[in-house]
Amino acid sequence: MDTSFIRWVPYDGVGRAVRNGLNFTERGFGVRGAVGVSDRGHTAASQPAPVDVDWDYLFGELGVRWLHTGGIFAALSETTAQTVVEAVTAARRHGTVVSYDLNYRPSLWQAVGGQDRAQEVNRMIAPHVDVMIGNEEDFTAALGFEVPGVDENLSHLVAADRRRARHPPGADGDPGPSGWR
Repeated sequence: MDTSFIRWVPYDGVGRAVRNGLNFTERGFGVRGAVGVSDRGHTAASQPAPVDVDWDYLFGELGVRWLHTGGIFAALSETTAQTVVEAVTAARRHGTVVSYDLNYRPSLWQAVGGQDRAQEVNRMIAPHVDVMIGNEEDFTAALGFEVPGVDENLSHLVAADRRRARHPPGADGDPGPSGWR
């Protein structure tokens, strides 16, 4: 990684304007899964605006080949949503591969327009994406897609349906040794 692209922001001594984010993870035990709590408020990652990056220099002149971003970053603030839209648009313009993890988090979107805003932003991003990552909740909540056989609460998911959706069988009906295509 080229650290010359790091943009340092002055620290006010308290963290009122900008600070490092924290993530607290509580270990799971037995059937109880791990629990994570992220503290992203006023972080440097929540502050960039589209004009803070020279996208044509990055994707055009430097030739960055792959951009990966996602819904968590897009939801951090109004400016991060705009930054993602600008980044994926510029990446597409320069032939850069774009991957995007929908990673829908209602708690992050609630302060910047909720699910309606998440769908609006993600629908602007989607046409520029080559590889989109998500599960049923991500595709229904973040994009407004309807997933056949799934109710709004995602309360009944059939594993066989998920397998068919992810691993379509070949012409002979055999998904192959690993099931992946």
